Amino acid sequence: MSKGLNIALVGGSLSGYAGGAPRSLAVHAKALHGQGTGVTIFAGFSKKYPLTPEQFGLDGIEVVASRLWGPSVLGLNVKALGMLFKRAREFDVIHLNGHWNFTTFIGATIAKIRKVPYVITVRGHLGKYDFEHLRPLKKILFPTMEMPNIKGAALMHVCSEWEKTDSMRALKFAKRIEKIPNAVDVSKLLPMLERSDARKQLDLPIDVPVYLYLARVSPDKSPEMLINAWAASTRKTDGSMLVIAGPYDPEYGKKLFDLVDDLGVKESIRFPGYADNEAKRKWLSASDVFVLPSTDDSFSVAVIEAARFGLHCILSPYVGAAEYIPSALLTTAELHEEAWAKALSAAHPRTGDAPTDWMDLFTLEGLGQHWMMLYGEIADQKIGCHGTPA
Repeated sequence: MSKGLNIALVGGSLSGYAGGAPRSLAVHAKALHGQGTGVTIFAGFSKKYPLTPEQFGLDGIEVVASRLWGPSVLGLNVKALGMLFKRAREFDVIHLNGHWNFTTFIGATIAKIRKVPYVITVRGHLGKYDFEHLRPLKKILFPTMEMPNIKGAALMHVCSEWEKTDSMRALKFAKRIEKIPNAVDVSKLLPMLERSDARKQLDLPIDVPVYLYLARVSPDKSPEMLINAWAASTRKTDGSMLVIAGPYDPEYGKKLFDLVDDLGVKESIRFPGYADNEAKRKWLSASDVFVLPSTDDSFSVAVIEAARFGLHCILSPYVGAAEYIPSALLTTAELHEEAWAKALSAAHPRTGDAPTDWMDLFTLEGLGQHWMMLYGEIADQKIGCHGTPA
């Protein structure tokens, strides 16, 4: 079975302010919808993470959303999950996203009660970083919540080889593991602007290297280390600019602003805040180098987008998307200040047009077809997959 499938996609949030996971969820929905698959998204929203379906181009896709109760995107979208329980038997497969949250735990419980097979996309939540964070609590939650979810899943989905390797402490309990990259839809970011035009619109100097961080501004992305490395690099004094674009908590933002002031690099670092699609298009067109010193990124759509625009990417070893981009566009730097200061000093500005044929791996059509095949296999078995872990 692959034609006529009906899939429920369940996530904590569908907000452009919540980072890459909601974007990946939305693009996944578009990939399935484009293949004629029935898709319904069940998600939450809050004051901090408002519902922004218009940012994702979800025309024709049903969205069932309710207010999140609890901390951040880890909260519980009670009404949406209630609707999932009521409608569960409409779906051939329920596809859950992430771990250590009540939405996935209750979504998996609903799937079991209603006898609908389910899939979980890991979203980078089962690696060493996540197990060490709040470790005493995780030692209780893993055997009581996460292990039963993993054992009961028809399929566990990872986006990169790094994510799979880093998650094996938990994934060794899975029936089946599939590595599939996220679909990446760059259509809303194209056509690329002329660099000089983009810089004029953003009030950037025309003739200096511009380094771009484009992600949530949060401790797990190491922006403090990046700022310290910038101050220690040759870029501090050669006129280069570092743009740290993305949403941030006011308290954490103030901490970063104070650090910039203390290091004397205020003139060379900008914090434009959240970037919608049009702003991303301008920043990507205007920049030369993309930087992401993340402690734990299972994939990162932003890396693929930056490489598509021809930006050289300086990444930590913990960014899954690194395995997919051309080696000529990649520098990997260990996650400490000295290595990043060296990498920032050595990276070269973008020159000319970069090849884009490598992007074929992330097309909505190709990945939509692949997922339809997998969902069809799972739906045919009804009670789940029983393959050997990959």
